[in-house]
Amino acid sequence: MSDFPPHIIYHIDVNSAFLSWTAVKRLRDNPEALDIRTIPAVIGGDEKKRHGIVLAKSVPAKAYGIQTGEPLVQTRKKCPDILIVPPDFATYVSMSEQLMNFLKQTAPVVEQYSIDEAFCDMTGTGLLYGDPVAFAHQLKDDILNRFGFTVNIGISTNKLLAKMASDFKKPNLVHTLFPEEIPQKMWPLPVGELFFVGPSMCKKLEALGIHTIGDVAASNPQLLVSHFKKHGELIWNYANGFDIELPVNHKAANKSFGNSVTLHFDVTDAEINVAVNKAIHKLVEAGAELVEVSFDHIDLCLPTYYLINYVEFFSATRKYDGRDYGYRIENVCGEEVLRRIEIGSYISQKEYSGKFYKKALQARSLIRDEINAMLENVDLIVGPTVPKLPHKIGDELTPMEMYAYDVLTVIANLAGIPAGSIKAGEVDGIPVGLQIQAKPLDDLKIIKAMSVFENEN
Repeated sequence: MSDFPPHIIYHIDVNSAFLSWTAVKRLRDNPEALDIRTIPAVIGGDEKKRHGIVLAKSVPAKAYGIQTGEPLVQTRKKCPDILIVPPDFATYVSMSEQLMNFLKQTAPVVEQYSIDEAFCDMTGTGLLYGDPVAFAHQLKDDILNRFGFTVNIGISTNKLLAKMASDFKKPNLVHTLFPEEIPQKMWPLPVGELFFVGPSMCKKLEALGIHTIGDVAASNPQLLVSHFKKHGELIWNYANGFDIELPVNHKAANKSFGNSVTLHFDVTDAEINVAVNKAIHKLVEAGAELVEVSFDHIDLCLPTYYLINYVEFFSATRKYDGRDYGYRIENVCGEEVLRRIEIGSYISQKEYSGKFYKKALQARSLIRDEINAMLENVDLIVGPTVPKLPHKIGDELTPMEMYAYDVLTVIANLAGIPAGSIKAGEVDGIPVGLQIQAKPLDDLKIIKAMSVFENEN
């Protein structure tokens, strides 16, 4: 392995995942069926509603200028004979799970990045697999032979560059983007192809005379920060090949169940993923643009919320002392209320000088700052209301199991932002919620997003 870089990262991306997986299922169900990957075809919503959009497209469809995310009405004008196939999210979840399980049998560390993407840390596997580029070609072919669909594999020394590499020419190809290759392979690309540069930001950058990724890399980072705040610093780092994310982590949550929607928490029940993903794509069909966001401090949310809650709950209940209301609250409250009072009392003891409470307030500031930074670049943050289905009546839960249901809803309370929840669908007759969060005073945007579902609930 002495001839190889010290770190080898693969980014594996299914080519036109939704369309490919639909094609594979159709062929499995009927071997005589037409392979929709060989004809102009797209995966899209209900064409009759006129606001359905393209979720995935075949290579022949791309030749007509058809773009992912464009209205189906426009697609039909470009290609009158286009085949429009409805999405099948249950199949997509199943195909994704099969692929991820296979990768976990191959790579030492696998981090699922989205429903159709994964990072594999292949560092140190040279003695087992040999040349990492040659093995990537073998792995790509193995996936095709085993599952019937193609992938692109990007190879580099960090996740950012590996992902950029996998987005080069498609389909069914392997690309490298090592640091020494950045000037040749990445800098000449249009600025809109840089990771985390969306259409809106692309226009703003071009207005500043920044047209290529190389232009971003060569620009003054302070100029970018002055126009785009923390996001400006982020894209400057990305343009120079610096990955500020954590290394590949096999414990990372399954983050995404949509083309570009990233959920940075563990959604335990796959059925919730399907229901929420369907709801998100209804928003896309209504005209929303999906972008990826990352929330690094989610692990702080529950302990921060409950520590603050305990202290403030204890303080607020001191007026129920038996003098004005006849009974001390500790003598008449239930088990959970008593638990919060006692913990709050313990934390508030003089010997601790409020240090735990102060630490929680500091953590809340970190959470609030990160959420506000995320909302600088998007109008809404959407995802599940709770991470798992409710427990059954009669089941006994530990306090931590009970509090875990709150992991996604306490964020709004800590950050001081508005949030709403609306029915996304059902799992075995149980409603599944879609949570929508926005900037302070942007409540109307939440209501408008909810209106997409008003005729269904």
